[in-house]
Amino acid sequence: MPKLELTLPEADLLQEIVGEWLIDLRVEIGHTDNLEYRGRLKHQQEVLRDILDRLGASVTASSHP
Repeated sequence: MPKLELTLPEADLLQEIVGEWLIDLRVEIGHTDNLEYRGRLKHQQEVLRDILDRLGASVTASSHP
């Protein structure tokens, strides 16, 4: 699996962006009637939630010496 090293400010910004995207994605999922498209959006939502969880864990771990 590829690794990406981020500074704490970069990780914080990425967390913020992914969190905002998840909010927008939730709205988009609620507004679409196309089941195939909705499925793709839900998959993206799962992937982004996983990334956000890992970013949170990474930021927490890197902030503790």
